[in-house]
Amino acid sequence: YCQFPATTANVVERNFVHSLSITSTNLSSQLVGILPVAGTGTYKNNMVRLGVNAAGAPITDGYAIYGIFEVAGTNNLYDNSVYVGGTGVVSSSPTFGFVSNVTAGTRNYVDNILWNARSNASGVAPNYAIALSGLAGVTSNYNDIFANGVGGCVGTAPGVAGCTLANWQAGTGQDANSISVDPLFINPSGNAATVNLHIQGASLCVAAGRPIGAVPNDFDNDLRNPCTPDIGADEVTPYVGPALA
Repeated sequence: YCQFPATTANVVERNFVHSLSITSTNLSSQLVGILPVAGTGTYKNNMVRLGVNAAGAPITDGYAIYGIFEVAGTNNLYDNSVYVGGTGVVSSSPTFGFVSNVTAGTRNYVDNILWNARSNASGVAPNYAIALSGLAGVTSNYNDIFANGVGGCVGTAPGVAGCTLANWQAGTGQDANSISVDPLFINPSGNAATVNLHIQGASLCVAAGRPIGAVPNDFDNDLRNPCTPDIGADEVTPYVGPALA
């Protein structure tokens, strides 16, 4: 829960939020991984896994689930890895890899993996990888935005009709260099001890990102490739080349 001043350079980085669960029978309850609610922040190299409990079992109740939920503020999201899982869901509320309620102001969503794999057994609430309430001031690109479960939809925003990456690109004018593929997380559905959102070497996220000066290192503090970094929180092969001027 991040409530920051608007005048300072706040950074939220290298957190691993996972295996949260709810015991309430109220299906309007919410599970949220990271929650920016005010001010200015840069959120980078975070990993979030929701929709699977600490035992590695899917949470099938139809709670609203938000990997990262930007309620307000002027924020940058760089190189985060988000997975929303769970099968056999009795769907009653939409779920999101990333959702923003912000409608204006300069903000950047770049080099993130946003995978919503949640899959409905009943009900029709959608499972979005990304959702934006407004597009003014947005730069979104070089992301992997993927939703492959029953009820899955890449994204929703003003002007978007349809659920494919192409629909998202046409409706928003964003994510021209983004992809929509399984990022090959090592173990996204593991229990609290084994869950792992690092990516495998065969992932199409490898070398598919854009260099960002504010993110020279990854989740493990490994150096990123200064020319062709990986998308997401993990740089599979740490950079060992010569320093760039």
